[in-house]
Amino acid sequence: MHITDEESSGFWKSYLNYLLDNEGGRFLLQCNYDVNQIYISSTFYQDLLVWWSNIREIVDPNNVYKCVIWNNKEIKINGKSVFFYKHYFIMKIDYTNDLLFDKSNIKPFNVLRSEGLTRLKFLVWTGLGQSVPLQLHVNIPNFKVILDLESLKCRPSFLLFNN
Repeated sequence: MHITDEESSGFWKSYLNYLLDNEGGRFLLQCNYDVNQIYISSTFYQDLLVWWSNIREIVDPNNVYKCVIWNNKEIKINGKSVFFYKHYFIMKIDYTNDLLFDKSNIKPFNVLRSEGLTRLKFLVWTGLGQSVPLQLHVNIPNFKVILDLESLKCRPSFLLFNN
């Protein structure tokens, strides 16, 4: 069972995706989220998010998840994690290195503007870049993290959802 695999489907994954729609759907599972900032009315799915946050470092030993911008508990604006910005996600701005810290201040904006970033979104982009802690200004490997639950132990109730 691959919890973050988009090709693998099941009602429980569709419902989880629905519950997490404002946080980016199942993409949230690739983020360094704080469970206390994600509200889900279902105890089962809340437990699933807690469980997942506890095993992230086992599944992702390179800590790539810590460099995901969205829902990252280390990247804050006004004391809160930066939640999912769909227009940036569509532009493939997912990781801290996608903010192009290796360039001067205006060059990254010009690069991103050529890819569709508008002037109105420039201030949001600037604030976002300023909120990333220095230790997260790193280049990360370019790969998709997929969790294979068959290789991990989990609560027996989670094993019922094998699709």
